[in-house]
Amino acid sequence: MRIRMLAINTALLLSSSGSAVASQEIPAVTPGARVRAWISQPADQKFVGTLLEIRGDTLFLQGEGRADTTRILRTALTRLDISAGQMRHTGTGAAAGFLIGGAGGALAGFLIANGQNCDGGCGGLGALLFGAIGAGSGLLIGTVVGGNTTSDRWQEVPGDRFRVGLLPQRNGRVAFVASVSF
Repeated sequence: MRIRMLAINTALLLSSSGSAVASQEIPAVTPGARVRAWISQPADQKFVGTLLEIRGDTLFLQGEGRADTTRILRTALTRLDISAGQMRHTGTGAAAGFLIGGAGGALAGFLIANGQNCDGGCGGLGALLFGAIGAGSGLLIGTVVGGNTTSDRWQEVPGDRFRVGLLPQRNGRVAFVASVSF
């Protein structure tokens, strides 16, 4: 009985981990995909654009806001990421707005109430009141701003898609080559 329960639990665990791995699958690297490429030559640089074509050992990319096409040899790539869509920053904006609004409101409330003629006991109450108002306002504004701010979610092309090897040359020498498969 115990062995059967252990086997059932193990099967459930393996099946659930398999679906988690499948949901993290990298989008296909096809023309029209948004990519981010790190190029080692002539200097380490990052290039973000749309993949237009893959021809032999060359990627043809169109950069953001550019009309010209950039050619990148696969051997010059040190890393390649694929855009997995856009993400909104609602939570980050809400948290930042809450903290900034609360701190600003508390400081303003303390300074305003501390100047009142109530034997110095009004500063804390003013800070609390204005801090709560500032935090609520900041939360609302931060949520709206963060919800309207988007950025790409990037997924790296796994390292097993990179190939490194030696290629014999006609003159008897051996060349070191690297490539990325899609």
